[in-house]
Amino acid sequence: PERESLKAIRLIRIGEVKARVGLSTSTIHRWATAGRFPKPIKLGGHLIAWPEDVIDQWVKSKLASD
Repeated sequence: PERESLKAIRLIRIGEVKARVGLSTSTIHRWATAGRFPKPIKLGGHLIAWPEDVIDQWVKSKLASD
């Protein structure tokens, strides 16, 4: 039962995030700092990524608000 609740989490990097949301790197980082966009997960060093489902949900929330 415990294993059934675990789902593979796909992490996506900035290039894919930009393609999905149509924002520049600087806007994504600025909005994340301001709380207007999901914050990335630090993978180590300068590597960061976002859970794919979090980005998908953010996009859906923006579509629903129009």
